[in-house]
Amino acid sequence: MKVSILSVLFFSAFISFSNANEVKQVELSLNSASKTVQITDQKFDPIYESQPYETTCEREVLDHTETSCSDVQSCSGGGTVCEDSPDQVCNSSGCTSISRRSCHTESESCSTSQSCSDHPVYRTESYSCTQYHDVVIGHKLVKTFYHTIEVVMEDTDLLKNQSLPLNVMVSEGSVMVKTINPFTSFLLLMESKVVSDDNSSTEEKISQRLTIKKGESGDSIKQILNGKMEKLKLSSSGIGFNLTGMSDLSKDLNISISLVQYRLIFKNRTLFEGLIQSADLPTTVVGKDLVVSIPVEKMKIGYLNSKKHNLNVSVSLKATGLPIVNEADFSKAFQVQIQDHQEKVFPN
Repeated sequence: MKVSILSVLFFSAFISFSNANEVKQVELSLNSASKTVQITDQKFDPIYESQPYETTCEREVLDHTETSCSDVQSCSGGGTVCEDSPDQVCNSSGCTSISRRSCHTESESCSTSQSCSDHPVYRTESYSCTQYHDVVIGHKLVKTFYHTIEVVMEDTDLLKNQSLPLNVMVSEGSVMVKTINPFTSFLLLMESKVVSDDNSSTEEKISQRLTIKKGESGDSIKQILNGKMEKLKLSSSGIGFNLTGMSDLSKDLNISISLVQYRLIFKNRTLFEGLIQSADLPTTVVGKDLVVSIPVEKMKIGYLNSKKHNLNVSVSLKATGLPIVNEADFSKAFQVQIQDHQEKVFPN
């Protein structure tokens, strides 16, 4: 059984601030677990002007005329020709004149002639020309955003042994906080609440409270870095496998499954293709390992027959429901995918 760990792109629920316009720093500590900052940001739209530029254009021009000829066959006559001729029918009462119809086949007469016509031949000609394109000649201010942001640490026990310097970033009407220094003891999650919002066409005054919450412990999250999938098996009742060293992640995993019935003659039949969360499954902790069972009912499969099957299973960390403040400290863990597969196996 082959086990591999692949890097995958992790889409966490956070706003991209790669182009953030304004950043301010705050530092939370045990004695100062709440800080308020004011940040102003502005939105500009480009001003365009249509300007000429010289370039090379192409056009189709008449080069010459060519004559082409082809043979044309015309036919006439032929077919069945019928005509009526007089006749008599006689009996004991006398004779009566009648008309009899007789037919014969005549051959078709054909002749061949030549038909000619002229058609133009074109060539592509390049020439200098003037065209127009839109050029940004400036920017105009369209809206100003005035942010009043309160950053609060919910669990102040996290600040007993260290302070927490943060970057508070805004981009127009959006706001986000990120750690400046490593903070690896726990995931830090951000919950945002708008206290007030006075919005007009030219300016918006936003007051927000950003509460930093304690998430899963860092040691638990990093278990996936050294985890392995073992004892993958397919049975008539479902799928089972062990995750070594991942005992703390029973509620934090996404399990991707592809189960296909193998067919020798017909096209393979996909029985299940989808994602199941470990929190919805019966799991058992054995020492430092996690034993996972996926019943057929969870895959909405009535039963598994005794045919051959192809099975692919991969496990990754489930994205948090809130933006991660110290995401850089755990990016590797959220990029790991542990997987295993079996080909042409019978359910045991």
